[in-house]
Amino acid sequence: MRDVIALKNALSWTGHYPPERTRAADPGVDEDLTWGLSGFQRDFGLAHDGYSLPGGETETRLNQIIQPMIQAAAQLGAIRATFALN
Repeated sequence: MRDVIALKNALSWTGHYPPERTRAADPGVDEDLTWGLSGFQRDFGLAHDGYSLPGGETETRLNQIIQPMIQAAAQLGAIRATFALN
């Protein structure tokens, strides 16, 4: 269940899943997830199989793309928090 939620969140970072749908933390597979995963695989030249297996090429590529985004967002949050304290 948590894997589906994590996949939805990751795809939302890349623009392949509606961010407003991630707030519900719904562990179900929905049409947006199916289309988002398919679109991500197509856009990044991956096997277009509709699956994201742990340690597989889709998960690996997603992580490569979103990790820098997450780190930048965390740094920005830390900077904003520093200014808010001053």
